[in-house]
Amino acid sequence: MKILSSEQIRAVDAHTIEKQPITSLDLMEQAAVACFNKIEQKLGKKIVGKPLHIYCGIGNNGGDGLVLARLFQKAGHKVIVNVVRFSNKSSNDFKVNYKRLEGLDLKINEVNMKEDLKVVKNGWIIDSLFGTGLNRSPRGLASYTINHINKQSVPVIAIDIPSGLFSDKPANPDPDMIVHANYTFGFQVPKLAFFMQENNKFIGDWIIVDIGLDTKYIEQLESPYYFLIKKKIKKILHKRNKFDHKGNFGHAFIIGGDTQKAGAAILAGGGALRTGSGLVTLMVPKEITATVHQAIPELMCWSNGDSYIKSWDKDKLPKPMDKLAIGMGIGLGTRGKTKDFVEDLLEDSFHPLIIDADALNIIADEPKLLDEVPAHSILTPHGGEFKKLICECENSYEQLEEQIKFSKAHKVIVVLKGAYTRITTPNGKVFLTLPETRVWEQLVREMC
Repeated sequence: MKILSSEQIRAVDAHTIEKQPITSLDLMEQAAVACFNKIEQKLGKKIVGKPLHIYCGIGNNGGDGLVLARLFQKAGHKVIVNVVRFSNKSSNDFKVNYKRLEGLDLKINEVNMKEDLKVVKNGWIIDSLFGTGLNRSPRGLASYTINHINKQSVPVIAIDIPSGLFSDKPANPDPDMIVHANYTFGFQVPKLAFFMQENNKFIGDWIIVDIGLDTKYIEQLESPYYFLIKKKIKKILHKRNKFDHKGNFGHAFIIGGDTQKAGAAILAGGGALRTGSGLVTLMVPKEITATVHQAIPELMCWSNGDSYIKSWDKDKLPKPMDKLAIGMGIGLGTRGKTKDFVEDLLEDSFHPLIIDADALNIIADEPKLLDEVPAHSILTPHGGEFKKLICECENSYEQLEEQIKFSKAHKVIVVLKGAYTRITTPNGKVFLTLPETRVWEQLVREMC
């Protein structure tokens, strides 16, 4: 699924209105109906019987809120609409939907100054002040309203994006200038902001709502950013046929573990088995081979050294190097001759490697080793290893840019592990993964 910029989202809206054809007013209705249905589906039991306090701006995001107010009122909810007049101008679609509230059994509170903001004692708040078109921090009455929402002790639902948050650039450093939502119902495609660690306190749990924008046009748009969903991941996995056997699904050769970190190697080997590797061999010190076999009998071992791995000799490998997928670093340690081992392996390798943990720390301490890393190797740092290997960054957007530059410069794939693991490629593409911890294992089982 593509992640689009705010400018691209506006272009998709305009294209949809022109080509379907549909008026902007009808598209607003369509979007709000889809959002209403999704909120009812996800939160219906939680919001039933509780008042809904909808805060509407005077643009199209506010118009979405007005349509939602009408839909929730007709569905039997008690609705209080707060129209925040932070400007004398309002969009035409907002004006039409405001008029459509006439005669309905709901309360409208006109907010013309901060004193008009009322304490919310119970129920839910729905934030519909600003959408993705916001390009500067809210000021005046708008900022007071956001601060007021954050002071209430009830859960908050944001429509499309929490008000005050930018969709594709760093947020205002003042957290009181951005709505703190518990749930965000984003329209059509995810926003880049949804994946940034510092924004989690604003976004909460996010759900994408298909509002009927032109998907063919979205496919034509260029974007370096993609969100990997199960449907797409499933396409790259090999279907398991009845007569397939372990030899049909590759041989993973994992180098790591010392006497102090045997568990790391065992977990890595077990993970490789569960996620589809046909054969898995661990290169581990002699002292922990028995521990490996007791933990997971399916794993094969290749001993190297006594208490830690210390020497590399490809001629002693169980299989030719060109038939193995080699991963190294997991629980490897950095003592003794381990650094020499990593350097020798890098100099000897011409196929891509998977490089993790202590192998990354060794490379970070000896930056010249980056020149020895084979092109298209996969480097898998967590946040701390990223700081040591690449750089320390002020925010997630800067971190993303540095990760992209590093992948391009060294022709490697970087997998930055986190709540949304972020993958960058040598051609500048960025893939953000599902947050489910066992998604790969689930998918492999589905393919069997």
